[in-house]
Amino acid sequence: MERPSEAIQHKKVLNDYKLEEMLWSERSLNRLKNLALGKPQVLEWRHRVQYAVSHTINDFYSLSAEVRREVPIQYLLEKRWPRHAVGFESSDHYWNMKARISDELVRLLTQLTELELPVLLFEEHKAYISDIHMDLSVIFQVAWQPDEMNTTGLYIQKYIVNYHDEVIRAYQNMMVVFCYHAFGCIPERIEVNCLLDRRKITLIPDEQKYREALDYVKLVSPLCLDTAGAPEIQLYDAPDKVN
Repeated sequence: MERPSEAIQHKKVLNDYKLEEMLWSERSLNRLKNLALGKPQVLEWRHRVQYAVSHTINDFYSLSAEVRREVPIQYLLEKRWPRHAVGFESSDHYWNMKARISDELVRLLTQLTELELPVLLFEEHKAYISDIHMDLSVIFQVAWQPDEMNTTGLYIQKYIVNYHDEVIRAYQNMMVVFCYHAFGCIPERIEVNCLLDRRKITLIPDEQKYREALDYVKLVSPLCLDTAGAPEIQLYDAPDKVN
């Protein structure tokens, strides 16, 4: 797989993690707009849990397959979990979230022992999309290209705290469009794991899906103007996006 070349520098950039945050709720959208205006915002429990999840997965898949079999996932999560219950609904909520997230990460990550090393691990890439005259910026949490697939398309995985239909739809569509323009082919599979809901949403796109995804991206691209001029907003998706 060839990595995407550097995107041409354009003023308009549609970031996947910003779009997802806009779609999450009215409160999240207002939070983004306030950040764009330079107003400090407090992280909510969902952001803090996503931060711990993202770091744990990054730590886990940075290890060789042999070492991964020996390292307890609970240990990796413990190192990244928030030390205090700030932002959580209560102390009980804090501990309940930790237990549920830990159980689901163990269940999911121990199912893929046949996969060796991901080809992309928490990397952010940009590509210029001529159809919308702007850069598309996406974060790959984990992407594989297993030999047994015998294809140039990627097997892409994303882990989020809980299920949100519009957020998942946005992510899938942006990934389809990005991969087509950056790598010359659509992904083989896009899988979104919703941890608290114990749900796995899988998309196996085809050429028709690419056209639908492009129409979707065209539709939402004006949203990038809502946060025009904003600095890189520290949110929840990649390890370097949240302090």
